[in-house]
Amino acid sequence: NFHSATAFEIIENSSFNFLSSLSEARKKEVRGLIIKFVLATDMAHHFDFISKMKNRLSTGGYDMEKVEDRVEVLKMALHAADISNTAKPYHLCSRWAFRVLSEFFNQGDAEKDRGLPISAMMDRSTPNIIKSQTGFIDFFVVPFFSLLEEYLVENEKQRKEKGEAVHSDCASFGLIKQLKSNSETWKGRTDLEGGIPVDDVKEIETWISDMKARRSAVMSIE
Repeated sequence: NFHSATAFEIIENSSFNFLSSLSEARKKEVRGLIIKFVLATDMAHHFDFISKMKNRLSTGGYDMEKVEDRVEVLKMALHAADISNTAKPYHLCSRWAFRVLSEFFNQGDAEKDRGLPISAMMDRSTPNIIKSQTGFIDFFVVPFFSLLEEYLVENEKQRKEKGEAVHSDCASFGLIKQLKSNSETWKGRTDLEGGIPVDDVKEIETWISDMKARRSAVMSIE
């Protein structure tokens, strides 16, 4: 909800309003799609996506001539992008993982200060970084990306059979291989028992400061 609200707040600024040339009906349609896509990144929908994908792939796949199927595929694609950090080369994967974990721990600190129960994986005193990262990759991301790769390969095959242009070879993406490699690398990180490494904490603080400055600059544009 916050991301959607912030996006629309920025769009309302005439300097960034890329919807200004659309009719009111079209603007309403685009707004509805943006909200659907952003809400689709909620992890609460993750296993529902997996269940739906398994069912559709076993019964003929998606019909991209149908609007509802295109929307569903786009929702899955955005969800995949949202959790795709785990499939990046490890030096990038770990950098962003530490940034997310820092946000988690800050939330845990706020909950503790207010006398609230600390949410799972957000207690700075018991970081369990290796367990959280390998668990997320092995039990959440790999199953989802495996199905997504199956869909992409099948879709690519069907397009080739129809004589349509195909601009990439899905089988060569190597996402699953990278995910498994990252999981193994996390397991070998013996330096994480105390939490996020000091050098990474400093990098995160600099990054947060930079992001705040950039947001302030954008929001100040008239």
